[in-house]
Amino acid sequence: MAHIRRARISKMVVDALSPGEMVRDTEILGFGVRRQRGAPVYFVRKRVDGAARWITIGTHGAGWTPDKARKEALSILGTIADGGDPSAARKLDRDRSRVADATELFLAHHGPKLKPRTREEYARIFKLHILPAFGHRRIDELTRADIAKFHAERGSTKAGANFALACMSKFMSWAEEVGLRPENSNPCRRVQKYRANRRERYLTGEEFSRLGAVLNRLEADGSEGPFAIAAIRLLILTGARLNEILTLRWSFVDFDRKQLFLPDSKTGQKTIRLNDAALEL
Repeated sequence: MAHIRRARISKMVVDALSPGEMVRDTEILGFGVRRQRGAPVYFVRKRVDGAARWITIGTHGAGWTPDKARKEALSILGTIADGGDPSAARKLDRDRSRVADATELFLAHHGPKLKPRTREEYARIFKLHILPAFGHRRIDELTRADIAKFHAERGSTKAGANFALACMSKFMSWAEEVGLRPENSNPCRRVQKYRANRRERYLTGEEFSRLGAVLNRLEADGSEGPFAIAAIRLLILTGARLNEILTLRWSFVDFDRKQLFLPDSKTGQKTIRLNDAALEL
């Protein structure tokens, strides 16, 4: 039988619990915390229609603190006082706070704030990595150990693992903002990224000659459209990113100053100088 005592439930009280101990709160009748073999668990015990009901709130340290559990206890007791079924209400909350459901909310609410390409990348990472790993889990139960394991399992492609971690971190920060996780609880913090070796590969003079010959041949026989050929040539002459060239507008071109002014590139506003060949192209 559990050893029961009464005290105001605080972090100090909870941390001091030994296996087999239970504490009933002195301020909120029915609110308590008990520890069996594992971590302490917050609960509400209340008589409903003459029968004692035990309603589990959550595990200490897994997204639950004494203050958060106290607020939840008041909510549960209020639901009971109004004649409602707190178990049904909490099941609905659990369903809504699954990672699978939260990713849909993230893309619907936060997605419009992202650039279209970035949003597509988030959706891809969710589908291929985050949902298979955590889709069935509650978003407020994920721990740093979970995220570290998730990151390590993708270590064969270090850049991909780091990007998945970055997406997960943004997702967790958003979850805090909308109340799906406690503040300052992002489990991705202090999970160390892999050191990615920067890869640089430049075409040799011979390769440039071969590429130029191919473009000339395609242009001469008409087997490729002029815009695709011009885009490749402009990429060579400017060193710009592919999407920066494919989304160019005439309003971005300043002929007098010999430059492209990109108002919204991947790195923000950006100016690209044009040599005479690029300007003519």
